[in-house]
Amino acid sequence: MKNRIITYRYKKSMLIVGVVFALAIIAYLALQSFVSTKIQDAIKQDLGEKVIINYKDIKVNLFTSQVSLHDVHVLLKDADTPNHEFAITKIAVKGLSYFQLLNSGAIEISNVVIENIKSTIYFNKEQSSNKTNIKTTIEKAIKINNLDINNAFFTIKTSKQDSTFCQVDNFTLKIKNFSLTNDVIASQIPFLFDSFALKTGNVFLVMNEFENINIASIALDNDLTIQNFLLKTKFTKKLLSQKITTERDYIDLKIPLINASNFNFKGPENNFHLEALTVLFENFNLDIYRNKLEADDVTIKQFFSKKLKQLSFPIHFPSIKITNGLVKYSELVTEQAVPGEIVFTELNSEILNVSNKASEPIIFTNTAKLMGAAPIKVDWTFYTENEVDLFKASGVIKNFETTAINSFLEPNLRAKAKGTINELYFTFSGDSYVSNGDMKMKYQDFEFLILKKDRLGVSKILTAIGNLFTNDGSNTDDNGYRYGAISVNRDATKSFFNYLWINVQDGIISTLTGNGKKDKRD
Repeated sequence: MKNRIITYRYKKSMLIVGVVFALAIIAYLALQSFVSTKIQDAIKQDLGEKVIINYKDIKVNLFTSQVSLHDVHVLLKDADTPNHEFAITKIAVKGLSYFQLLNSGAIEISNVVIENIKSTIYFNKEQSSNKTNIKTTIEKAIKINNLDINNAFFTIKTSKQDSTFCQVDNFTLKIKNFSLTNDVIASQIPFLFDSFALKTGNVFLVMNEFENINIASIALDNDLTIQNFLLKTKFTKKLLSQKITTERDYIDLKIPLINASNFNFKGPENNFHLEALTVLFENFNLDIYRNKLEADDVTIKQFFSKKLKQLSFPIHFPSIKITNGLVKYSELVTEQAVPGEIVFTELNSEILNVSNKASEPIIFTNTAKLMGAAPIKVDWTFYTENEVDLFKASGVIKNFETTAINSFLEPNLRAKAKGTINELYFTFSGDSYVSNGDMKMKYQDFEFLILKKDRLGVSKILTAIGNLFTNDGSNTDDNGYRYGAISVNRDATKSFFNYLWINVQDGIISTLTGNGKKDKRD
């Protein structure tokens, strides 16, 4: 009898345990189904008919607080452009706060990993600024402690021609303390974060109608590093001339390494701005060609300092450096002539106080070798504390064999130079309208040879007339210098570099053809 009672009680206990276990399983499955439903609702919260999200499978594990979606496809509908598409292999969520999800609907997550994104986005510049139906609020706040995006490929296309506007390969992003609320959406930065790091493979960007940008890789943590930056005109020089109605430079810019230390684009109040402690351009290589047979571009050219002030966001770079640079500039002035060329090698430059947040002057210091031989130093400063475009410039050239620049003088000025400029110093200052200054030169056996119109021979008559007004370097002061004055009216349709050149040109003419004494011209 006693054994029967024990057996009965054992069976009853086992039945109770079994029932409890079954109820626990049912409760777990019900809760998991409920949580899965809540997650699916949260994914589609207030997205409406314009956003369609499909996925092959969703897995929820309440014990490990893990959720994963597999083979996700996101479609953003747009009436003005083709649909934007995102294909994602996997979205893995770990450490989801069920209490917050069930209680308030807010999404708080420890880790989110998004794997293998392939996206095609269509961008219509003309219509994007006119849209009024873009969603600008969310129902629930989203907080993620660690957000990782791995191996993403983005393609942005223009809807009009269906051509690639931007492409980014092998994009990786890690964000700490991602936060998205309605208050954040109202600011200029789309989400808050404590820190982030990103890396990319190849990046392609259409800069405008004429130039493209290619980059081998970008890495951004505390510093920004760009490898093999290339900005180049997309057409050949000949084809570019067929596509323009006014002068435009053909550009070929190569920079193997760009590094910006302590780079940041998030302001103190989460507004967008750009700043870095130092910016370095290594082995800067710039080739510019201009077809002067095209009509002049008569638009007003503003000083760099004024353009900086007009930016819609703050920018602050205390120091920008260019090391071991090469700059080549050539012009075509006649159909028959070879383009004249000026070359600066071993270029080293530093720009201080590139900022629209402070009133310090912007200072450019540059050293190079003119035509690969003559040392040259040119500095200029923009003053930004008032609305007047004040500037000053100074420079020195030494040991310049003038025959080295004949490759530029012959096609462009129908002239040849002979002789040596031992030393040339200049200083001038002014505003965006006029400038004045002084020059002194020490030179020997200097003369100009004026060429015939076909540039195939020397015009003896014009050369003789020109040299009547050109001093060969005699009649100097006790130190061997001749002096000249500079007085120039700026052509506002020309660049600041043209302004620099015509000031130097005016000083050279004054020094060569004047009385050589240290006084100003009448």
